[in-house]
Amino acid sequence: MRIRLASTTEGQIALGDALPPDIWDRRDEIVDQYWAWYDGLLPPLQDRVDNTPLPDIIERLEQADGSAIIRYGMDKQVKEEWNGVIGIQYQMNKRWMLRSEGGIIGDRKSLLLSLNYRFLL
Repeated sequence: MRIRLASTTEGQIALGDALPPDIWDRRDEIVDQYWAWYDGLLPPLQDRVDNTPLPDIIERLEQADGSAIIRYGMDKQVKEEWNGVIGIQYQMNKRWMLRSEGGIIGDRKSLLLSLNYRFLL
């Protein structure tokens, strides 16, 4: 069985909605703790921290009131397109049939159980 997912999601969210409310309540405390920690680092370690997104996040948190808009986009893909499926079907009589099918290979697991009744008119 093969599945192919070519889907994108795009949108926007206010920064105030993206972060929990306690972040905004403790914003000044978080920023002060960060700068105290940063100032206590040796210059080589400060250089390493400067090469991460952390300083930008703290600066924007310090300057923001939560009204900024974050725009995002995701290209969604399945991890594995192929999945091995094995199944069995058993007809008990003219009216009743039992069917089972399962995906057994790969990370995608699936199971189908079906009991069918045929109306003979």
